[in-house]
Amino acid sequence: MSDVATPLGILVLAVGIFALANWQQRKPRQHGRPQWLPLTLIQMLALVAAFVMAGHLISVLTGVPFRGRLGY
Repeated sequence: MSDVATPLGILVLAVGIFALANWQQRKPRQHGRPQWLPLTLIQMLALVAAFVMAGHLISVLTGVPFRGRLGY
């Protein structure tokens, strides 16, 4: 069961980071003040991490690894 806990925890963390970055990006900013963090990039990275962890979690739960288009 510990094999499931790590990908599930990372998946929850990635979704949380995505939601936090989305919330911060929607907040109104003062004009003339630049944004310190690239929140769109953070959202994209969190989304990629969530998709990778979801695929890994499916592989761990079913026992069948995902194969690429070339069969590797």
